[in-house]
Amino acid sequence: MEYTKEKCPTQNPSFKLKKVDNERKRYLSQEEAERLLSIIKNKNYQTYEMSIVALDAGLRFGEIAALQWSSIDFDNEIIHILNTKSGKDRSVPMTSRLYNILKNKPKEQELVFPNKKGGRHKQVPSSFKRACQISTLNDNSTDQKHRISFHGLRHTFASRLIQSGVDLYRVQKLLGHGTPNVTQRYSHLANEDLRSGIKSMENKYC
Repeated sequence: MEYTKEKCPTQNPSFKLKKVDNERKRYLSQEEAERLLSIIKNKNYQTYEMSIVALDAGLRFGEIAALQWSSIDFDNEIIHILNTKSGKDRSVPMTSRLYNILKNKPKEQELVFPNKKGGRHKQVPSSFKRACQISTLNDNSTDQKHRISFHGLRHTFASRLIQSGVDLYRVQKLLGHGTPNVTQRYSHLANEDLRSGIKSMENKYC
């Protein structure tokens, strides 16, 4: 085996890795979400609860797995997410559905969603992946960007916010994105709402 004495090409200032666009594009419709949740609920109730946290509050799976009861403020109906991917703590208000689920959960351990051994989940439960198969939501999707995954619940949360008229700045804060550039991927949904607004005006006044 021979070794070169030349400088490593990756240390060259002009060297740039090609950016790979692996961002998920798919989000769930209301009917799809309810169908998937129903299957998950029948297979594993804790996985169902974790799915509601992602869908109703936009938490990442790692944030859900690490969530502790000390971060749940029932008086103000808020979840505090600490030590996040972006390095910035954030707080997200709970929906009534999420509040009721958490309020009625046993609080015997520090973690809100411990695994069977009482520790932290390291990966998405297999019951979620199995539910996706049963739901057939991914049957016609060969591109990973268009397949539903657990992260797709967070993506659906963001999409619902935009389609409900929430501005991108507040969506950024709720999702915990470090920069607005990441949140900007949802801007096309905001543009669709603007288009429908113009159409409503046109039908009424033009």
